[in-house]
Amino acid sequence: MQAKSKLTGYHLQIQKTTGALLELLPTLERIMREEVFHSTLDWQTAREFSQGAKKAHKLYLGDAAFYDAEHAHRGQAYLHFKAEVELRAARESGDAARIAEAECAFDVTAAAAQAAHDKVAAVA
Repeated sequence: MQAKSKLTGYHLQIQKTTGALLELLPTLERIMREEVFHSTLDWQTAREFSQGAKKAHKLYLGDAAFYDAEHAHRGQAYLHFKAEVELRAARESGDAARIAEAECAFDVTAAAAQAAHDKVAAVA
C-alpha cells in the first residue's frame, strides 16, 4: 500500500489549472518537475506554471497506464526502503521476534516492489 502524500500549494495550483483528481496531483507535479521543466517549480511565473500543469496533464492522459504504474512503483519502493530501515534496526536490537517480523515485512515489500517494477516494464 502506498503512503499518502500531503496536498501542497503546488497541488492546489495544478488542480485549479487542470481540474485533475486529488490522487493524480502528485504525479502531475512529478511530471512537471522531471519532464516539463527538468527543474524545481518555484522559479516559474504563474503563466509558465499553468502552461506546465496543462502540458503535464496532457502527457499523463497520453500514457496514463505508464504513469500510474510508475507512481505505484515509487510508492512500493518507498515502503520497501522503510522496511529495510526497520530490518536494520531490528537486527541491531537483537530482539528475535522483532527481527523475524521485520524480515517478513522486508520480503513482502520486496515482492510488492518487484511486482510494481514489472508492471512498469510491461506498460513501457
